[in-house]
Amino acid sequence: MLQFFTNGDWIHRAVWGSDAINYGRKTKSWQGYRRMGALPATGEWTCLEIHAKDIGLKPGDVVTGWAFTQSGGTVHWDDAGVRTSVAPAEVVEALRTIREQRTKSQRATIAKHHAKTAASVALVRARLEELDHTAQALDKEMPSMLVTKALAKPRTVKVLPRGDWLDDSGPVVEPAIPSFLGKLDTHGRANRMDLAKWLVGREAGVAGLTARVFVNRTWAMLFGTALCPSPEDFGGQGKPPNHSALLDQLAIDFVDSGWDVKALVRRIVSSRTYQQASMAHSGVANRDPLNEFYARQSRQRLPAEMVRDIALQVSGLLVDHVGGPSAKPPQPAGYYRHLNFPPRRYRADQDRDRWRRGVYVHWQRQFLHPMLRAFDAPTREECTAQRPISNTPLAALTLMNDPVFVEAARAFAQRALQAKFGNDRDGIAWAMREATARTPSAAEVDVLRKLLVAGRKHFAKNPKAAAALLAVGHSPRDASIVVIEHAAWTQLTRTILNLHETISRD
Repeated sequence: MLQFFTNGDWIHRAVWGSDAINYGRKTKSWQGYRRMGALPATGEWTCLEIHAKDIGLKPGDVVTGWAFTQSGGTVHWDDAGVRTSVAPAEVVEALRTIREQRTKSQRATIAKHHAKTAASVALVRARLEELDHTAQALDKEMPSMLVTKALAKPRTVKVLPRGDWLDDSGPVVEPAIPSFLGKLDTHGRANRMDLAKWLVGREAGVAGLTARVFVNRTWAMLFGTALCPSPEDFGGQGKPPNHSALLDQLAIDFVDSGWDVKALVRRIVSSRTYQQASMAHSGVANRDPLNEFYARQSRQRLPAEMVRDIALQVSGLLVDHVGGPSAKPPQPAGYYRHLNFPPRRYRADQDRDRWRRGVYVHWQRQFLHPMLRAFDAPTREECTAQRPISNTPLAALTLMNDPVFVEAARAFAQRALQAKFGNDRDGIAWAMREATARTPSAAEVDVLRKLLVAGRKHFAKNPKAAAALLAVGHSPRDASIVVIEHAAWTQLTRTILNLHETISRD
């Protein structure tokens, strides 16, 4: 037993073993009497520790002695002491003052010091430090980027007479908007935030223009063509909207909704206009060949990034992780050979990152990934409000031969074979539904089945070609599938992924 003497008594005790030591006991148990469990192991040195608060000692209590007691055996006592932290002078002074005579300031000083040095607080503080180190490590891993930061002292800008930047005799120009468009609501010198608020503020009168531009581009994304046919030029030099009243109403509702983009998209896609079929009888097609009156849904090839996503999604390889560094799928060797300041070395990802969504594919200015360029993605050297849509042999060759699409076809074929359909026709119909979202006709199934049979014959005669085809990519192959059968089905799925309707929105 360890005993501590305070306030004229030895009532603060910590006991190991039984309650055989009854000297000075008042009752069987009290607040300062702490049972610590079984006796320590015999034949070895043991450190006995007890926290002051566990035996009823409170901050400010004066301990004038401690004692060691044992019963029914022999104990060899070694060094003993008290562990405490070095308190500041004001804390020591407050503790020396009799508790009843301490001022409010002294009590606050003791409480604050206790909060800093208590064991429970120390654990929390250690956890916070650990989390802080983790956060700092994560910050170091994140790539840095340039941000716009206002100068502490704005630069003086003047009108340059005849454009001569050496002539600073012109009048000073302050940040402002064209006078015929009103004025900025600002306190002092106008800044970027004032401009942003003006662009979307109702009072300024231009919120309608901002909303119209956004609605027009959203409509173009969903229908292929915009209500204003020139989304890149929404001013007087562009083409007027085909349905100005519709554009106005959508813009007004968009602002009234609190600029709710999801509500805008939901309203458009749930309309009967959007849900029409893209097939139209000859009379409508002849009267409205450009579909300016939306008597049918439009057909459009998907953007370059989505073309890649479709193939990976159907194959089951798509990784839809959000955020993180760019993905680097395979690209032709030497594609960056003309970049010499400094030279670039492209290393394709060897893990699951190569199957991430197309929006995360790494791009180098002027040297966009060849797959994206084949499907009309811009090089991003300048803002592009509307992408062109072309239909070239290069795009078809990319779908057939790009390593990502070949690997996607192989994984797609593996999915079909693992499903174990009863016959080829059922497997082909399933593959067509997965890629085109429709059931194929009997004639289409016949054509694809002939291709499958021809593939089996070809790879049976050329097993090395089959092995080379299935070696493309890094996704695991099911070894239980016969190589010849897998290669033949891969040729079939390559064809399905190359169909126009697989990469088009009908």
